[in-house]
Amino acid sequence: MIEKKGYFFIAVVIATMIVIFSIRISISMEPLELLMRLCGLYGYFGMSVSTMMTPYLKGLRQAFGKNFVEVHHVTAVIGFGCITVHPIIYLIQTMDATIFLPRLDSWIAFWTMAGAPALILLYIALVAAFLRTRITRYWRYLHALMYLVLTFGIIHADLIQADFAQSPVLLALYNIIFGIVVFTFVIKRRARYLQKKAKK
Repeated sequence: MIEKKGYFFIAVVIATMIVIFSIRISISMEPLELLMRLCGLYGYFGMSVSTMMTPYLKGLRQAFGKNFVEVHHVTAVIGFGCITVHPIIYLIQTMDATIFLPRLDSWIAFWTMAGAPALILLYIALVAAFLRTRITRYWRYLHALMYLVLTFGIIHADLIQADFAQSPVLLALYNIIFGIVVFTFVIKRRARYLQKKAKK
């Protein structure tokens, strides 16, 4: 059974998605372009929420009455699905398949188009999760590439300015979300360090 904390978490996620949608749809744009932008925004948000969850396994079990993986997978599927559709729509618009390749012609170009290497790392992390029973020793390290994916993603969004230049609210919101991801990363690593220290 879902507890109050679980409902609160769901409410915050849904409210944030509504805010994102409301801001994005208020910007004049043709439907395909709007869909592409929303997929990018929702994809990043979904993956961020999934990543933020990882230090709070026990709390999530209590709040949702379910295994952590079940809750984690819901937001992860939304994130992976949307972020995959995002460049596919751009490909349909431009017919430029080079968007899937990292830009190596300049430092600025690499980071501005950092979505390409982020997508590659994302699927390495995804495959690692699927193969976790076969590569038990290494899968966590590969899956932790998600933090690098989100770092590349926020830099890409900040530099390309497709959404953020038109909405300071989105700019602030997504950089705050990334800040929370970094914070949960530190919490998770500190908890593991203390566990190892206690065993010695």
